[in-house]
Amino acid sequence: GLLSALAGYRNDEIEANNIYLEQKVADRTKRLESKNVLLKNEIENRKRTEIELLKAKEVAEEAARAKTQFLSTMSHEIRTPLNAVIGLSGLLVDTKLNNEQSEFVSTINKSGENLLGIINNILDYAKIESGRLDLEESELSIAYLIEDVLDIVSATNVDYNVELLYKVSDAVPPFIVGDTTRIQQVLVNLIRNAIKFTEHGEIIISVDCKNINEDTQELICEVRDTGIGIPEDKMGSLFEIFSQVDASTTRRYGGTGLGLAICKKLVELMGGTISVTSKEDVGSAFTCSIEVKKSDKKQIAHKPESLLGKKVFILDDNDTNLYILKAQCEKAGMDVITYNNPLDVINDVEKLKNYDLGILDMQMPRMNGVEVATVLRKKYSKTELPLVLLSSIMEMANNEQRDQFNLYLTKPIKQTHLLNNLARVFENVSGILRSEEKEKYDAFDVGRKLKILVAEDNIINQKVAGKMLERFGQVYDVAANGEEAVEMCKMINYDLVLMDMEMPVMDGLQATKELIQIKDELNKFPIIIAMTANAMAEDQKRCLDVGMQDFLTKPVTLQSMKQMFITWFGVEK
Repeated sequence: GLLSALAGYRNDEIEANNIYLEQKVADRTKRLESKNVLLKNEIENRKRTEIELLKAKEVAEEAARAKTQFLSTMSHEIRTPLNAVIGLSGLLVDTKLNNEQSEFVSTINKSGENLLGIINNILDYAKIESGRLDLEESELSIAYLIEDVLDIVSATNVDYNVELLYKVSDAVPPFIVGDTTRIQQVLVNLIRNAIKFTEHGEIIISVDCKNINEDTQELICEVRDTGIGIPEDKMGSLFEIFSQVDASTTRRYGGTGLGLAICKKLVELMGGTISVTSKEDVGSAFTCSIEVKKSDKKQIAHKPESLLGKKVFILDDNDTNLYILKAQCEKAGMDVITYNNPLDVINDVEKLKNYDLGILDMQMPRMNGVEVATVLRKKYSKTELPLVLLSSIMEMANNEQRDQFNLYLTKPIKQTHLLNNLARVFENVSGILRSEEKEKYDAFDVGRKLKILVAEDNIINQKVAGKMLERFGQVYDVAANGEEAVEMCKMINYDLVLMDMEMPVMDGLQATKELIQIKDELNKFPIIIAMTANAMAEDQKRCLDVGMQDFLTKPVTLQSMKQMFITWFGVEK
């Protein structure tokens, strides 16, 4: 009986365990099924989210494409009339005009250039935002790049009370590897910004360099001004797109608010940073540092032998300019003393007989450079003491003032031009006034008569291109669309076709394709160069991909037209 009882108890225990295990399995199965449902729901939710994100991405990409296309179209439409404004005013500047007319034309030309700069900034920002701006690498000289920047910004109306100066540290190597165009663009934007907000004092561009490792360097550029400064509460939004320090309807200073935003984007693309320090009514300093690669290319410093050992005195009331001029002359091997007060020069007039050359600033308190020279000329002739005038004003008042000097140069002074021109003083001190003359394009000779076809549907732009070609001694034919251009090339052996991209009936791209298809039928295949208001990098690529050899962006200038002839027809510069 006991065994039976134990066996029964054992069976009950087993059965209870089985029930417990079955219940546990059922509970776990239920939990797994619940988790499975949740997992399925999560997978479905994620799939829906992925689909929504994909759709949102497509919408964003489409919006970006639409924005870029809109900007490209607007750029084209604005550049087309701007081509006439800049092109014809540039031609008009070199004609015989009275002072008032010359001032009007110069203002039109500068206003057109300013408008072009705004358009370029908008396009660049759009390209940066869409990730379509690619950096290039090439060997460049910082010293020459700065001088090119000064050429660009000196065309702006810099106030005569403002000194535009630059200094390049000895730590900066002769050559580096970087994106010339973008470094130049950053500096031009920063300097133009400084010019806009500086009414007196100075704007100084300083460049230094530090080693990062054996292959890379940090290029440090600073643009410091003595302008109105920036309020502390506005510093945080300074580099934001379309941000203005003063955005009120009564604001004194114009601008789109794009320049600094583009500087920040470009500097960051080049692996660097940009910052600003400022104090109201004292001035601002913008500092950008970018990563550049080292170059093995060495520059042989050119020091005119005629300057070695020459004693020179420099008179300038601006201490910064005095320091820079002194350093530049000393690098050329000259012995230099400086004055910052015109009266001190007059008091030392007897001592000046020991000097070979004097450099005088024009704009100074008490006495200007011409007045100082008038006093010195009572004691010394132009042969006994050559004098050089540095002026922010392009023309002096009259010939009598000119005759006081052996040479006058227009600020900002570039070191290479300064030393080369000083050397010329010692080569010839016969009294002839020498200065940097503006290049006269009407005297430029291509070297031979070319057969040229201008394929352009816009009548005004036909005239602009034609007048430029005439300035270079060329004659031309006109085709109003691509179809006409193809037919005329079949009949005439053109050396050059300037091809617009967008034309009715047949555009320039299709016309180029057709000319290439019938290349063997033509007696001569012309050089085809796009001349278009489509300024995007992809536009240039499309033109080159279909077989065009080069690309001229409107507005076309005499300089860009000249460079085209030099490149493709072997004309000497």
